[in-house]
Amino acid sequence: MWSRPHTAVTELQRAGGPRAAARCQRASAWWIASSSRKPSIAISAAPTRPDISGASLTLISSERAASGIDLNRVKLLVAMLERRTKLSLSDQDIYVNIVGGMRITEPAADLAVCMAIGSAAKGLQLKSNAVVFGEVGLSGEVRHVPHIDKRLAEAKKLGFEAAIGPMQKQDKKLALLSGVPDVRSALNQFLEKET
Repeated sequence: MWSRPHTAVTELQRAGGPRAAARCQRASAWWIASSSRKPSIAISAAPTRPDISGASLTLISSERAASGIDLNRVKLLVAMLERRTKLSLSDQDIYVNIVGGMRITEPAADLAVCMAIGSAAKGLQLKSNAVVFGEVGLSGEVRHVPHIDKRLAEAKKLGFEAAIGPMQKQDKKLALLSGVPDVRSALNQFLEKET
């Protein structure tokens, strides 16, 4: 899937592991991507800033930019966040970057991108030592993604203590995984004030 699967692992090691990464600026979320070979880790960063063009007074819309992920997917997620949560993003410029030069095509990154955008917009940080994954639908629901067991095993191996992802059936409880039904629940439960 990626030409450089260990780039994000190297970034994690440089940062001193997930605990040191948690001290990094808000507006980012770690997530485990899965390919047919081996799960890999990546960072979604989504800083926002107030639109300085005066978009609320004119017909000019706020800027949206993405690197490493499809811009149309980001715009769709932003529209969903505005509609399904209490986030007001229409007056915010949003920049999404997948760190390490990777190109992400799998929808399992959706929840991490939403959490990073929500983190920046609310001025809160993701609870420390957590990794995030899950596809997000138009109604804000967090959908099941393939290879959850592999993703969780890789997260544990890299030192993460928690994972935020889709709800599991009651008969299938997974260690580390805190399931969320929708994006709004994820934002409310797992974003906290900076310490």
